Amino acid sequence: MVLGVTSDGAPAFAMSYEMAGQGQDTEIRPVDDYLGRLRAGRTLEGGPGSHRWPVLDVKVVNNTAEAVLLHEAVLQVRSSEPDLRAVPVLFCRGTDIVLRNDGWGRMEDCALTFSLFAAPGTTARRVGGPFVLRSADLVESGGRGGRRRTHWPVAGALRSCGADPATVRRLVGPERHSVRSRALLDAALGPFAERGGAFVRGRLEYTHPGPDGAPVRAANPVRGRLDLTDDGSPRIGGYLPPAHRYSTVLPSARSDYRVAVPLSQFVQSGEADRFLVTIASDRSALHDFSLTIRYNEQQEVVAAEQVRLELFLPRSKEAEAPSPRRSGPVDRPAGWRWWRRPRRGGPSS
Repeated sequence: MVLGVTSDGAPAFAMSYEMAGQGQDTEIRPVDDYLGRLRAGRTLEGGPGSHRWPVLDVKVVNNTAEAVLLHEAVLQVRSSEPDLRAVPVLFCRGTDIVLRNDGWGRMEDCALTFSLFAAPGTTARRVGGPFVLRSADLVESGGRGGRRRTHWPVAGALRSCGADPATVRRLVGPERHSVRSRALLDAALGPFAERGGAFVRGRLEYTHPGPDGAPVRAANPVRGRLDLTDDGSPRIGGYLPPAHRYSTVLPSARSDYRVAVPLSQFVQSGEADRFLVTIASDRSALHDFSLTIRYNEQQEVVAAEQVRLELFLPRSKEAEAPSPRRSGPVDRPAGWRWWRRPRRGGPSS
């Protein structure tokens, strides 16, 4: 019996999971370029990939002389603890730098030190800065879809560089490409006229709970682009297929509990089979469990003695968290949009 994780059916831009080790020392972690750069203290740009639940991939070979009926997968969970590390996501919207926390713990004492450039690249001319924005400078306002957003207004920094954001907003519209409007717009954009926006490079510092829950100070370089002409429009070996897909939910804060996933797998003598178990949770969490497969009613085999699963659910995707439900066969393909339910209101950071 072989335990793995799979990304079958996931798009290239979706998060995936990787497994290291087997048997008594198995670790499953999310694989995402943004999360990797965040945790390593490297430059942040963009955000996490499309959310996807971890999917256990169990391959079975029946080496007995009789057919085998697999009827249950048992996860004996030693502990489930919420992962309260912050996941800051910065992106530019018009003349605002929006700050979102996609983690589940508090992100405090934020400080953004940045400069503005007329072009991308490390050799570009700096037009203004450094500027410093702190938590006290954050503004909360309505976002798209009725959600609240927290942002730093940077119109003042742009004005200090010679741009006129208010005039730019008035000139952006259906007539923006006329000769007269183009000349006025270039004048209002000032040093940012050539590319229609300002390039941001700086450093974000913040305090958040570390892996052990104690507060730690973290920092990452950041970069982005303020599109000053944004009018608010929306942006644009041999393969063995799994015979069945199943699902289960592990709570984010609990210890010493057992989760049984009913199976229905019939494996003929000398044949191989494969099934998937998608694991979801109500928020990001660290789960420590063993996996046992029960068959022929009274017999069982240990697929993994110790699995440490680091499950990531962005807070902005909280609506995808499952409602309490029974484990068992799924009634639709296991994809990155699993368990969608009506979106709850409230701020995302």
